[in-house]
Amino acid sequence: MNRPRTLAPLALCLVLATGACSGGDEPEAKPTKTSATPAPTVPVQPQGEFGVTYDVQNWDEIAKDDDKLEVVAAWKKANEAAAASYNERKLLGAVRESYNRKMQRVYAKALKTGWSKKYTVRETGIVDVQSVSVDGSNATLVACNWKPSTDLYQGRKMVGGLEQSWRKHTAKLTKSSDKWTVVDVVETSDCKGLRAP
Repeated sequence: MNRPRTLAPLALCLVLATGACSGGDEPEAKPTKTSATPAPTVPVQPQGEFGVTYDVQNWDEIAKDDDKLEVVAAWKKANEAAAASYNERKLLGAVRESYNRKMQRVYAKALKTGWSKKYTVRETGIVDVQSVSVDGSNATLVACNWKPSTDLYQGRKMVGGLEQSWRKHTAKLTKSSDKWTVVDVVETSDCKGLRAP
């Protein structure tokens, strides 16, 4: 049984879904012009690799500058590794990678004391980066740490008693082989002008 030939052109139009089969009666769609350029995407702040995250409150602002972001990311990872070493009861390899030998010795001594007293840290440390200056292979970072979130605990009690304040830390970093290393950290004073999180 032969099918009518008139169905063949219709089937071809459906398969190709082109406007040529409609007889050309409908106007062609014109592309619309858009003047807005897509906003640059801000890198997402990474979670800590070791069970402790330093949550940089002004990450989006820092992330606008690639040089500063690189320094902050290295400093953040170093702090997370050192803090997590209390919970893990061992000096994590990332501490050796993130700090120079002088700072490794400082942390190793503090960790041994902390382990003997069963000190721990919270899973999230709240920090606000105040400034980052980069001069070639040297950088200085000033950050404020929210004390209850970044201090040591013995059980549920904060070591030294509960204190709610922003503490200023100044870190020095050097860059070698495209990698930033923390070479010095000093806690100086309270930070002014920041609200409690």
